[in-house]
Amino acid sequence: MFKLLNSKDNIYEYLVYDLETEFLNGIRRVLYSKLKSYSFDIKNTVIIKNTTNINNEIISHRLSLIPLNVNKNLKYSLDIKNKTDEIKYIYSNDIICEDENYKIDNNILLLKLKPNEEINLVTSTKISCGEENISYRPFSVCYFKIMKGIYVKDGVNYDKVKNLINYYNLDLEKFKKKEGYKLIGYTNEIRDYTNPLKKVLEKDKYIIEEMEYNNNYVYYFTIEMFYKNNKIIEISKNLLIKDFENFIELKKKDISNKKKITTIEIENGNYHTLNIISKYIRKTKNIYSIYNKEHPLNNIILLEYTTQNKEKFLNNIINDIINKINLISC
Repeated sequence: MFKLLNSKDNIYEYLVYDLETEFLNGIRRVLYSKLKSYSFDIKNTVIIKNTTNINNEIISHRLSLIPLNVNKNLKYSLDIKNKTDEIKYIYSNDIICEDENYKIDNNILLLKLKPNEEINLVTSTKISCGEENISYRPFSVCYFKIMKGIYVKDGVNYDKVKNLINYYNLDLEKFKKKEGYKLIGYTNEIRDYTNPLKKVLEKDKYIIEEMEYNNNYVYYFTIEMFYKNNKIIEISKNLLIKDFENFIELKKKDISNKKKITTIEIENGNYHTLNIISKYIRKTKNIYSIYNKEHPLNNIILLEYTTQNKEKFLNNIINDIINKINLISC
């Protein structure tokens, strides 16, 4: 399922196989929306004095984008006046915390002070998630893409390939074999429109193709955290399960107007759960199912599917999905 390929500088790279795309996408989207973190709270930032040419709103916004590695609410302050004749650069680590154990390590440029300019502010941290504001996401990047397998013809020397491209060789025995060729590894670096291997190998000496396992694509999944977190996939699993458990309790209304199609009106639903539900119904029950938002300005999402048992069908699907998520290993 999830195999750690590399963890360096808080960048976590995973090999993902035997998992449907919608579940992997659900993990990605729940991290963006539900993973909680601390950030400077714009609403509780007070600019006491600002004689720079940058307005208070921009300064508050810049503060909120500074990544923090804290685990409680804290108060910070910044009080600096440029008493020199030169430009003074103000960095994130110039912001002082009331608790000396929580210094800001990131050396991020906040603003520049001209001679005699002054900035004086107080702010505090708040815990929330990306669903409220992007500044509460504790990572800069989170994405996945299909792995490309590299098959080299038997007997061909492929040493020079290693100098052109980075590739992994974990669990090679699990993936599809090709007669007359050897799977030397898989990579996330080869694009459909680029092929660096042609520089060192003749065209008929190798094959590059998208990798599959049990009729599902093999993926490269990476997340760049602001701080170390070795259990990020386990956390995302639990967040996704919690979303499905909450889904059962959401306000739902049967508004069906067709004999063989059930239409459920769901209040405060979200796309990552509905996407998984809809695709799971189509794949496992082999029946029609779609979802869409009723109107961009309201919080109602409609789910449609064909079934003879309207009362228990959806809850059974949710329980099946929760059981499947629980089986994801990491």
